[in-house]
Amino acid sequence: MHQSSTNSTKFIIKNKDVNFAILDTEQKEFFLNTKVEIEHWDGFEITPADINQIVSFKHRFKAVDLNTGIWQFVWDYLADDSLNFPLAYQLLHWPQPTASQSRSEVLKISAYFSHGCTVRYIQDKTQFSKQRIERFIFSCEMAQMIETLAAPRMTSSTESAAANQAENSAKRSFFSKLRLKLGL
Repeated sequence: MHQSSTNSTKFIIKNKDVNFAILDTEQKEFFLNTKVEIEHWDGFEITPADINQIVSFKHRFKAVDLNTGIWQFVWDYLADDSLNFPLAYQLLHWPQPTASQSRSEVLKISAYFSHGCTVRYIQDKTQFSKQRIERFIFSCEMAQMIETLAAPRMTSSTESAAANQAENSAKRSFFSKLRLKLGL
């Protein structure tokens, strides 16, 4: 008994016969089945949920904010595939990681992206791997927690130093020309 996908606001994430999560887009809730372990990312499908699945999940599992739940699901279960995020990004909402082993790492990455920067900038400042930072961006993108920027708001110290040096050089040039014209 599936609802029509055009009218459905509740979906189930499943792999074969195992139901992993319910997404309720109307109430902005995410229910994760914490009693199963996800071994492989391959083969997941998202389909409209029937009333029995919805009631079962809502009765057995705790609801979290939809974006937070999606972020956590993707962060925890994404395969370590090669991703490419060459632009600058600005965090719109901070993720709330549940696992304590990656919590400090996620919060550090979040702090950098809250100011708008690139993967390279974070790599230079933290020594985190490019794959880990790009995984963070992908998780945030799936949860609509990040936006792409036209230019980074934070730049590396070498880029800042080069920009300052060019600006200082232009000022020195201007003042030396002014001194020459004034005969000083």
